[in-house]
Amino acid sequence: MNSLESCMQKFEWKYNIKSAEFYRLVNAGKLEENRDFHEWLGLYKIWLKRRNSYLDLLSESSSILPFVLPIEKDFFQKERAF
Repeated sequence: MNSLESCMQKFEWKYNIKSAEFYRLVNAGKLEENRDFHEWLGLYKIWLKRRNSYLDLLSESSSILPFVLPIEKDFFQKERAF
């Protein structure tokens, strides 16, 4: 998903519009077709599908919760050396 987001971000910067808004405009038939828009639309549709799959996985608590470790109460306040 991160790779897709990086690709979509290039279009967002080029056309000064977020991908979700671009998708809404495409579905409303308010944009002319061009090569960039076809690529962007394809990337966004793949991203949506993957995001929905990810959300489905998270909603199936039994499939992921056994692998989630509890976070220490002050986890985000500690200085980390990465």
